[in-house]
Parts: sequence; structure tokens; C-alpha cells
Amino acid sequence: MSKLRNRAKRETKSTADDAPIRRRRRWIKPIARIVSVLAIGLIVAHWFWGRFAERALDEQIHSYAAAGEPIYPSDLIDPPVPNSDNAVIDLREAGRLLDVSAAGWVTFAQLTLGPPLSQSHLKVIAETMEANREALKHLDAATRKPAADWQMNFASPVVGVKYEELVNVLSLSTLLRAAALSAHQTGDEDQAIAKISQMLKLARIVDRQRKLTAHLTAASIDVLAAKTAADIAPDLHVPSPSARHVHDLIGEFLNDGPLRENQIRALQMTRVMFWDTAKSVAGGRNDLLWRDDTGPTGGRIGTYAIKPLLMNDGLWLVQYMSKMIDAAKFSADWPEFCQNAPPAPMEIAIHPRAHLIANRLLPDLTHYVRGQYRAITECRLAAVALACGWYAHDHAGEMPKSLEDLKPTYLAYVPFDPMAGGGKPLHLGGTAEQRSIYSVGDDGIDHAGSDTPSNPRNSQAAGPWDRRDFVVRLTRRAVTKPTTATTKP
Repeated sequence: MSKLRNRAKRETKSTADDAPIRRRRRWIKPIARIVSVLAIGLIVAHWFWGRFAERALDEQIHSYAAAGEPIYPSDLIDPPVPNSDNAVIDLREAGRLLDVSAAGWVTFAQLTLGPPLSQSHLKVIAETMEANREALKHLDAATRKPAADWQMNFASPVVGVKYEELVNVLSLSTLLRAAALSAHQTGDEDQAIAKISQMLKLARIVDRQRKLTAHLTAASIDVLAAKTAADIAPDLHVPSPSARHVHDLIGEFLNDGPLRENQIRALQMTRVMFWDTAKSVAGGRNDLLWRDDTGPTGGRIGTYAIKPLLMNDGLWLVQYMSKMIDAAKFSADWPEFCQNAPPAPMEIAIHPRAHLIANRLLPDLTHYVRGQYRAITECRLAAVALACGWYAHDHAGEMPKSLEDLKPTYLAYVPFDPMAGGGKPLHLGGTAEQRSIYSVGDDGIDHAGSDTPSNPRNSQAAGPWDRRDFVVRLTRRAVTKPTTATTKP
């Protein structure tokens, strides 16, 4: 009887202990159902979000295609050019043949090139040109050909397209500068003019690569050519047969159409690369975001999770780049571009996780565009400097009292200053004994041709663009003509 009572007590206690567990189990099932429904709802909502974002990007891309804009990778491929007309073939060979590791080149690279050149400088330049005779022959052939096709195979993902290295291109342009200065000093003005013209043609070949860094390289070569022309202008010797060559070179410096066109091509390529990268990453065809620890957690699940953000970022980039392209296309000068360009993309800094592609790839486009306006400015100043030097040669060394005096014989028109708003012309400054021409520089303010550093604290490192105005001096230099050195390869 006692055993039965104990058993009953145990069963009663067990039943009492199980009651809370049964009550908890009754709540677990509804909660599980709710969580499952919410999870499915979130997955479906995420899918619709990603699909909606992708559709918005596709519609934007299609609208540009309908307007005739190059927006697909296939639109970036240039028509093929026969090898006999393709300057790139000879330029590649010139770069391959240029021996920048030779002891003679190392010595040449250490020269500070500027007139007047010393006898030792002339000797090193002549030896370097002789050592690179074959490279210069191919460079001559390249600059005589009518077209340039880098044979770029643009395909998705565009960010992975391989570009050719352009290191030796800058070395070739430096050699051309040295040849021009040497030829000028030894009295061969036609050769000097021809070498400067070659530099401009070299820049145009490089610029057909459809890449922002290639465009910046081309602008750098233009600047080097402009500097070389400004260096020889004060003591320019223009016999009658050379007048046509000087006139043609002035026209080349004033023609900024190719530079502007190729900048737009490079910006358009960048726009394609941005949206294509967003699509290729979202589709798992590009591991850009998973290559290091700075991005989100990688893998297919991570890619799927951030697809809506990638599509939204691609759309934002396409729209931002289109505004930048329009500003570059329709702005005649730097102040107008600053007014027309979209605001600085502070959104990326504020919400970096929402702009994963832009955070990785978007460069400082304002830096590239400003570099182009600077290059155009220096080219126009070079044209005016050559016209002033030509004028001085015909007027017993007297520089013009006004740039209007150069028209129409030496200069068809006085070019306006790309750094000044409203189509204001470049300026003639200095004294009657020390003439100069100048642009108002980055700040757009006319400081009457002052080359005082904008920041006095950094005066030692101040370059020509770090000064109140960008000044080119027309002071004639007395040059001793050597009789032994030669510049012709």
C-alpha cells in the first residue's frame, strides 16, 4: 500500500513538472511558423528589391543606347585598321627597341634639359640618339601613319581588360624633346619643329587607347611639347622655307579637338566599366570585392546578399558619369566645367557600404579634367610663344606690344584662356625688355602675370601651376652655336 502511494506521488509530481514544458512547446510551433514566414517574406522581398534595382539599371543603360551613346562593351571596339596604316604597330616596336637600361640612357636620363644646352649635354644627346637610331626610325614611321588602333578587345568584365604599358612612351617623348632642343641650338630649326610636331602626334596615338591614364599620359606629352616650343620660341630662327612649318605647328597647338574627343572616349569607357563591373560582380563573374579583407564577406551568398546594393551603385555611377561626360563635352573652359560638373561625390564617403563599386573604382575625375584644361592652356601659350618668336625674328628682335599685333600673319586669332571664364584671351605681360605671356591659372584671377607662389610657405617646391598666374617668359637668350655636334640620327 505504501508503494502504491509513493508511485502515485511520483506520477503526480512528474505531471506537474511536465506542464510548463508542454506549455512552452505549444508556443514554439507558432513562433517557428512566424519566423519561417518572415524569412520567406524577407527572401522574396530581397529578390524583388534586387530585381527592381537591376531593372532600373537596365532601363538607364537602354536609354543611353537608344540615344546612340556607346554604353555596351562592344560599342568600345574601334573599327580595325590595316597594319600598313596603324601607327600602333611601329610605336610598339619603337618602345621595344628603346634600351632604357643602357649606361648611356641612364646618363641621358639624368640631364636637365633646357636651353642653352652645354657641349657635354649636346654630346650625350647625340650619342643617345645614335644608340636608339632604330627606335627613332619606327617612331618616325608611327607618326607618319594616318590611324591608330590599339586592338583592344573590350568584353565583359571590362575591368579585367588588359592595357598595354606606356612606360617607354614617355621616354620616347623625352628623347624627342632633347632632339628638338639640340636641333634648335645647332641651327636646324626645321628639324626642331619636326620633332615637336612628332611629340604631338605621339600624344594622339597614345590617346586612342580609351583609358583615363592613357589620356593623362597623352596630355603630359602635349605639355612636354608645349614646354619645348616655349623654350625655343624666344630665339626662334625662321628663314622663309621654315615659315610654313612654324605656321603648321602653331595650328597643331591650337587644335585641341583630338584631345577633347579622346577625353570623352575615355570617360565613356569608364562609364561602361562601372556598370559592367556591378553586373559582373553580382553575377559571380568578377571577384573584385572579395580579393582582400576590405570588402564584405565573400562567396556566392555574400554576392547574392549585396546584389541590390551593387545594382543601385551601378545606376548611381552611370548617372554620375553621364553628368561628368556632359560637363566635359559642353564646357569651353575650366570655370564653366566647374559650374556644370556634378557635385563632389560625398555620398561615397558618407555611405561607403552602399557604394561598394564606386568606393573601389571611382577616381578623382576632376583631377583628370583639370589636367586636360591645363594641357590645352599650355598648348595655346606655346602657339602664342612661337608666333611671338616668329614676329621677333621678322622685326629685328622686337617683341609685339600687343597680341593683336600677331594677327593675321603670325597668328590667325588670339586664343582665349581655358582657365578664365567668359572667353577672355591669353595675356601679354612683362616689360618691353622682358616680355611674357600668361594664363590666369587655376584660381581664374588675373594677377597681372605674377609668378609668385600661391602658397609662400611652399615656395621652394612650387611648380608653374602653383603660382598666381601661369607664366611663359619670352626673354631672348644668347646662345653660342656649337659647330661640331649634330642632332640627326
